[in-house]
Amino acid sequence: MGKLLKIIGGIVVLALVGGCAVVGMGVFAVGNAANEQQERSEAAAANPAAIGEDVTVKDVRWKVLEVTDLGNTLTSTNQFIDDVTTPGHFVQVRFEIENQAKEMKSFSGLDLLDSKEREYKSSSDTLSFLPEGEVCIIENLNPNVPKTCTAIYAVPEDATGLMARVGDLNPLSSEYAYVNLGQ
Repeated sequence: MGKLLKIIGGIVVLALVGGCAVVGMGVFAVGNAANEQQERSEAAAANPAAIGEDVTVKDVRWKVLEVTDLGNTLTSTNQFIDDVTTPGHFVQVRFEIENQAKEMKSFSGLDLLDSKEREYKSSSDTLSFLPEGEVCIIENLNPNVPKTCTAIYAVPEDATGLMARVGDLNPLSSEYAYVNLGQ
């Protein structure tokens, strides 16, 4: 009976050691993949696309159409909407996005980064200043139906080197490309 317990104990120990090795290799592979994605993203940031160029990240095509500095005040033409001001300035980005996959994808916005690696989201205070039909808050993008969107960002006065960060719209991915906004 004692010999049988030793054999069973040995098998359990070998299974545990083998299991730990497999888990360790899996963690190493995941870490390696994350490092490779980070390196690709850094390389893309070092070589950004220009305004008007198509940029494809996996199966999502992006094109920044135009960028406009709107100053520090958005003046309302509607008596029911107040002017909006910022201590910095507003930057308007008009862009096109197209889902080239076979299934619907969701889109919730375009992020900007500056030379100090600060990240900017579009300003919700400026929605009433966007062109009709180009407001993109949370969009379902059907396959091969391009959508034109406009977003306005409040950025500080010292924000320079603005780039749009575009991705594959997969929340579990960090696959990005960048577009130099010339700001």
